[in-house]
Amino acid sequence: MRHLLTLVALFLAFQAYGQFKIIPKATLDSLANPRTVRSSLLVECGAVLELGRVSEIDTIERSIAVENSSDSTLLYYTRTTCSCLKGSDRAVLKGRERGTITLRFSGKGHPGPFEHKLLIYTNHSQSHPTAVVKVRGYVEPKAGQGLEYPYNCGELLLRQQSVSFKGSRVVRIACINSGKRALTLTEDTLLSSRGIKLYTEPKTLKTGQEGDLVVELEAGRESSKSLKLYIGEIGVAPRLREIKIE
Repeated sequence: MRHLLTLVALFLAFQAYGQFKIIPKATLDSLANPRTVRSSLLVECGAVLELGRVSEIDTIERSIAVENSSDSTLLYYTRTTCSCLKGSDRAVLKGRERGTITLRFSGKGHPGPFEHKLLIYTNHSQSHPTAVVKVRGYVEPKAGQGLEYPYNCGELLLRQQSVSFKGSRVVRIACINSGKRALTLTEDTLLSSRGIKLYTEPKTLKTGQEGDLVVELEAGRESSKSLKLYIGEIGVAPRLREIKIE
């Protein structure tokens, strides 16, 4: 009977293991900082393309000049790290021929600063890009939202980005979900101090829904400017999702 129970336990463990995939750190690093390979494709915009300030209701286009520096025919195509950024479809350049990559960016649902990557591949390698262009800029929130909720934490807009616990252990910040997906938020447990909690009311903010970002000091925890609090699951740099404790 004991052997049977052991076999059942092992079977269930293998079944559970099969439902999860562990992504190696090397794979994650390659996505964040992809290794490039040399090819005959020259990209004239350099490593960074600044889009400047973009309205959240606009879609803008930019052209990037490219050139095939070899005498052989070259195939190239693009990928991006955000669905808000689109590169032109694959194209062919004859030897010494010049062309352009049309880049299209939509600010809808992405208020605040952004940095995405345009990856340009050629037939020299399908696993590594020839060039990586960082596309940067700032999306201005839709009229009205920017005045009422001037602080951008990615898709979440806040009325203020600091709290004070004078006379209370619970503080609320008015907020709105300006993105295209529902948000269920808590504190970033890796970066935030212990003894301080963060959540929203309602628990899940639907697209366009207003609510409260609730910051709560747990019993026994004293307020201090040394406390650190960061919103988790929001997809922007830590400095943009920090709630300062006064």
